[in-house]
Amino acid sequence: MDVTNSTAYPLAEVPDAVFQRLCETLWDWNLCSGCSTSQACVGENCPRRRRARLEPFYQYYKEVAESYVPEIVPDALPAIRSHQDLFNIIRLLKENPTVSRIQLTKEYFSSRNENETPLSDQHRAFNIALRVIAMINCTVETQAGGLLESGVEPSIWRSNQTLLEFISETFPMRDHPSLNDEDGTFPDIKSEVTAGKLKKIAGLKFQGTSDLRNHLKLDQKTGTVEIYHHTSVLKEHLMASKELSCKLT
Repeated sequence: MDVTNSTAYPLAEVPDAVFQRLCETLWDWNLCSGCSTSQACVGENCPRRRRARLEPFYQYYKEVAESYVPEIVPDALPAIRSHQDLFNIIRLLKENPTVSRIQLTKEYFSSRNENETPLSDQHRAFNIALRVIAMINCTVETQAGGLLESGVEPSIWRSNQTLLEFISETFPMRDHPSLNDEDGTFPDIKSEVTAGKLKKIAGLKFQGTSDLRNHLKLDQKTGTVEIYHHTSVLKEHLMASKELSCKLT
């Protein structure tokens, strides 16, 4: 890649080694001795053995990374200069889920001791980090108003919100008596409603989505239901959270 292109698109190239570092950052993968030294995998329980099923997420990360175009300002470096910069932001968010977005943004960029990065580019960097962590398109309130190519308005991650508050607001817990009932009062809807029946009887169509917010979203005009199709990512998050709980106890 030439210098000009690497400056305009600092994340354009995503070799497999970079994706492996991403998995280590997101889920604290503890690789076997072989994988840690770029040799053949020697551990039966080595998480790298799950790499193949994460291929769709690898392609997703490539698309997200390639979409980053820094705001070029004289004498100022871009918010994300390399994949490692992005991983550092991801780790910062993971380790500080109860600290506000604006506080973490200031903390991160003030620690770099370099010419000031444009605030809009700082926001862009944190938006991208959130997209990688939670697969949700978001924006800060000062940048709200622009629709994505799909026509979907991104979620607003406000400056004074923590990561936990944003996630809770984006995915509020609701009680569904007809689905959660265990005393037999309501019919067993979950076992009766299948994709095949919905296609045949309701005439619905299904398509994949990489935005977790859009799971089960119905387009009434076209009869299309979006299905989040990165279950391997959810499994990795679940395994990582269980391992963390075991360490804490």
